[in-house]
Amino acid sequence: MPCEQTLQQILTLYYQQNAVPAPAIFMLDKKGKVLFSYVNPDYKVRPSVELVLAVAKALKKEM
Repeated sequence: MPCEQTLQQILTLYYQQNAVPAPAIFMLDKKGKVLFSYVNPDYKVRPSVELVLAVAKALKKEM
């Protein structure tokens, strides 16, 4: 589901909460709008390669 925030807005909110760095994946459109984001503070938990590729392919079809 598309998000109305830009990557900069998301990162600003994240750092304002004094959060520690966490692995993240962001997929953006050409205007910088975040179309997909994944953040998990547990660095050991990562989305599967299959999931990330499926999301990328689905988003490409929408563009």
